[in-house]
Amino acid sequence: MSSTNNALGTGARTFQSAAGWNASWLHEILGAGRRRFAFLAVASLWMALSLCVASASPASALREYKAGKYLDALKEYQRLLGRNSDDPRLHFNAGTAAYGTRQFNEAAKQFEAARNTPDLKLQELAYYNHGNSLFRIGEQAQDSKQKTDAWEKAIHDYELSLRLDAQDGDAKFNLEFVKKKLEELKQQQQQKDQQKNIEPSEDAKRAKAAADQAVQRRDYAGALDIMQKQLDKDPTTAYYNDYIQRLKEVNGVQETPNKP
Repeated sequence: MSSTNNALGTGARTFQSAAGWNASWLHEILGAGRRRFAFLAVASLWMALSLCVASASPASALREYKAGKYLDALKEYQRLLGRNSDDPRLHFNAGTAAYGTRQFNEAAKQFEAARNTPDLKLQELAYYNHGNSLFRIGEQAQDSKQKTDAWEKAIHDYELSLRLDAQDGDAKFNLEFVKKKLEELKQQQQQKDQQKNIEPSEDAKRAKAAADQAVQRRDYAGALDIMQKQLDKDPTTAYYNDYIQRLKEVNGVQETPNKP
C-alpha cells in the first residue's frame, strides 16, 4: 500500500446481489496501512441497465470511471438521471463518480437519494458511502461546529449501515475511526477554550510586543523565534497560539502548536 496521505488502494472485493448486479469496493487509504492509519472505503456499484439514452449510457459511464475520468463519468450519470431520476442505482453511481472528483457535497446528495431503495444491500452501501462523504465534508470544513456536525452525521450513517450488515468490517472500522477523530476535535476545541481563559504573563506580553516589532520590519522568522522561545519557557504564552500559528504559516512552517 502507498505511504502517501491520500492514496487509492488497488484491492477490491466483489459480491453478487440478489438483483443480479455486481458491486465492488475500491479502498481509499488515509495514510498507509490499516493497522496504523485510517481506512476509508468508497463502495463502487456497477450494474447492467436496460436503459438506452442517445447521449449517455451506463456502459460508457463505467468506461469513463474505470479510465479515471470521474468528471466525465459523473456528467454521463447526470444525463442518465435526467431521463430516469427515480433509479437509486444511477444516483449511487453518480455519487461514486462525484466522490472520485472530490465533489463531496454532490456525492452526499446522490448517496442520500440512493438510500430510497427496497434493495437492502444497496441501501447499506448508500449509508456507508454517505458517511464517507460526510467525513470528507467535515474534514474540509474550517468551522469546528460544521466539522462536528458533519462527523456526527457520518457516525450515524455508519451505525445505520451496520444495522443492515452487522458484519461489514469497513463500516465498523470507519465508525471507530470517525468517533476517535470527533473526540480529538472536541478535545482540541476544549483546549482552545481553556487557552482563551489563560492570561499571558508580563514576559509573554513583552515577547509579543517584540514580535510585533519584528513583523513590522518584515522579519517574520525573527518574530516566530521570539514567540517560540518564550512559549518553550512560559506556558502562558499559549494565549498567543493563533498568532504563533500565523507566523508559522508565513514562514512556511506547519507544526502542531505547543500546548500549555
